[in-house]
Amino acid sequence: MLPNQQVAPLTQQQIDAMNSVSTQAGGAQDFLNSAQNQQLATLQGQYLNPQSNPWLQSYYNAAAQPMVQQYQQAIAPNILQQAASSGTIGSQGMDQAFSNAQQGLAQGLGNLAANTFEPAYAQERQLQQNAATGAGNTASSQFIPSQEEMQSGQVGQNQAQNVLQTGYQNAYQQAMWPFQELQMFGQGLGTANGGMGNSVSVSSGGGSGGGMK
Repeated sequence: MLPNQQVAPLTQQQIDAMNSVSTQAGGAQDFLNSAQNQQLATLQGQYLNPQSNPWLQSYYNAAAQPMVQQYQQAIAPNILQQAASSGTIGSQGMDQAFSNAQQGLAQGLGNLAANTFEPAYAQERQLQQNAATGAGNTASSQFIPSQEEMQSGQVGQNQAQNVLQTGYQNAYQQAMWPFQELQMFGQGLGTANGGMGNSVSVSSGGGSGGGMK
């Protein structure tokens, strides 16, 4: 009797599931690798530098451009016009007016930078701390795809072991069949004789030789 006649084979759904686990495990590992790389970059503080965040820098530039344009197109020309009208071009008063306007622009740009980059820096520091706290879970999760594949393989191995064990038991029973038949035959003979076997006894009489019963 074949083992597969006694042990139900894996269903097609089980086989498909095992194949899917093997296929998906590779994609899951790639995903985890990307997550780990991102977490590592955060842990190393690569995003703490504003230069490493082009979107943040672009946001700052977009907000700073109107302030610079206002100085170039309105404030500075107005100072020159007033100096020309009053005949004080090159005077200490004109220089002071330009100095005050430039200081105002610098202060405005500084405040803009503080309001833009400092919250981003604080947020990134918090993300860095969170990444450090969750590093253990991320490191452990990298083994999940392998564990899933291992469990899937275990199903197949258990099934194969069942088939091998059943085959071994069948072969063993076949090999022991003659001995079992002989034992059963011997038990049958004993039952047919009333449970008594043949016996031979030897006795001796007083001086008259021996006799057999």
